[in-house]
Amino acid sequence: MTTTADGTTTMMVHVRLFAGLRHLVGDRDIEIALPAGATVGVLREQLIAEYPILEALMTTLVCAVGEEMQLPEHVLRDGDAVDVIPPIAGGAAIAEERHAGACWSSARARRSETEKEAWHAEYRGIDPRAVRA
Repeated sequence: MTTTADGTTTMMVHVRLFAGLRHLVGDRDIEIALPAGATVGVLREQLIAEYPILEALMTTLVCAVGEEMQLPEHVLRDGDAVDVIPPIAGGAAIAEERHAGACWSSARARRSETEKEAWHAEYRGIDPRAVRA
C-alpha cells in the first residue's frame, strides 16, 4: 500500500485479462491502483475509466480472485490477482444461470452494437481500438 501526500492510501491490484480482452486493452497483465479497501465493483469501474472500450463488455465479464468468482461487493486486498474473464461456451445467458449474481447482469445479456463491432473487428484482424463507440 502507498500513502499519497494528501493522506490517501492506495493499493495495487494485478489484473489478468483473458481471451479477446487482452487484445482490446493491448496487454494481458495490467496493474490498477485503487483506494485501500476497494471492492471488485470499484475495480470494474476503474477498468472502464482507464479502458473505455471495455464498458460495453463489462456486464458480461466474470471477476475471479484467487480462482474463485466474486461478487462486486468482495473487498480486495493490496496485491490481489484478479482474473477478468469473458463468457465462454454459450455466452452470458448460460453463465448467468450457473453463476447468478457473480459479476453478471441479466439486463445486458445481449451484446451492444459497439461490442459486436469490436469483437468482429478483432477476429478480422482489425485493431479493435479503431472501432468507434
